[in-house]
Amino acid sequence: MATVVVALNRDADETDGQGAEGGDDRERHSSQMDPEDLSGSDLMPNEEDRRQAVNETLSDTFSEVVADMDLDENVSVSVAAGDGKYELDFNADQTHSAASIVKLEVLAMLVEHYGSPAEIPGWVDELIHDMVGKSDNEATNRLLFNILDGHSALREAHEHYGMDSTHEHPEQRWGYTESTAGDQKRLLDVMFSEESEYFNPEQREYFRSVLAEVVPEQRWGVSAAVEDGESGWVKNGWDTRYEFGVPWVVHSSGEVTDEAGEPIRLVIMTSGFDTQAEAIDVIETLAPEAQDLMARAEDV
Repeated sequence: MATVVVALNRDADETDGQGAEGGDDRERHSSQMDPEDLSGSDLMPNEEDRRQAVNETLSDTFSEVVADMDLDENVSVSVAAGDGKYELDFNADQTHSAASIVKLEVLAMLVEHYGSPAEIPGWVDELIHDMVGKSDNEATNRLLFNILDGHSALREAHEHYGMDSTHEHPEQRWGYTESTAGDQKRLLDVMFSEESEYFNPEQREYFRSVLAEVVPEQRWGVSAAVEDGESGWVKNGWDTRYEFGVPWVVHSSGEVTDEAGEPIRLVIMTSGFDTQAEAIDVIETLAPEAQDLMARAEDV
């Protein structure tokens, strides 16, 4: 089995490709050999070994980014990102009170319920846009309890979408649903990936059209990773949880595409910040870092 070493420099410098001694007549190491010379050799890593090595390097490098921020010990930050090939995670299995990002799951459930977006009645479509675009809780209640089967439907959706670490809170309040960044990123894959077995292109386009109408004052978060020429769709969740010993839970979930249209799905969940503004500042610092690392992974 090959040992794979991957370097993702956070501040990569240009080099001339030669060591301190220079020269071109040195013996070539295995990493410098033509891949055809290594074909069939134990020195040649298979694709899965390479992918795992890149994933580990992404997560380790991102851990350094978070460590450099010197966050308060009472603050919890979880991150999960992926582009369909590589995955970055930082505390992605840590549980948080999900707040309004649960509304993405309700959106997915409704689209499955009706099948085609064309079959969604106008008044339901209006409630969907209010639920997601304005984060309207009353619209969410009407959709979840009048059209879907309430909490039991939500429990079934967790299982249906493979969100194994997402659970209903004992008080049966949908905003108190306990989830992880890893599960929320899984939901983004379910909703937006072209490889998804759950939704077709027409349904994915409907998801994006709904998220595109999030009101400007709620477009903070992972959308900070969007640069000129790129696109992004985001749904955020925020609330106080003093009863749980955490002042604020603030989360951001969405998809960012580069100029070529290649997507990165990104979730950042936080608990314990004293103010919403502090949490947003951290999320908007980390989102571009995660996107940059994911982009570098494609160049390895």
